[in-house]
Amino acid sequence: MPRRDVLGYRLPPLPWLGWVSPLLGSVIFAWRGRPFLAGAVDEVKARKPGMMLLISLAISVAFLASWSRTRPGAGGRPQRRRAASMRISAASRAERAASALPEIAAVV
Repeated sequence: MPRRDVLGYRLPPLPWLGWVSPLLGSVIFAWRGRPFLAGAVDEVKARKPGMMLLISLAISVAFLASWSRTRPGAGGRPQRRRAASMRISAASRAERAASALPEIAAVV
């Protein structure tokens, strides 16, 4: 049951309400990510990649992924069924890898 049903509160159906989260996230990304992004630009110009470049790449990828899922018309919440199937397939791959360990140890 979604939390909004437990609380008994529903947001009013305003057309612009779906843009609040992506716009607020964009402002926070630009404001708090600026030191990392500026440091990454300096590192690229100096041709000496470092932690600022890694951090700026990570926060940029996370921001773009989040923004693409939260903007109106993007499908809303992530699909739980797909995430569950990905966890199951990862678990089965881990089990197969674990079962192959004795064979690998015998070869080595």
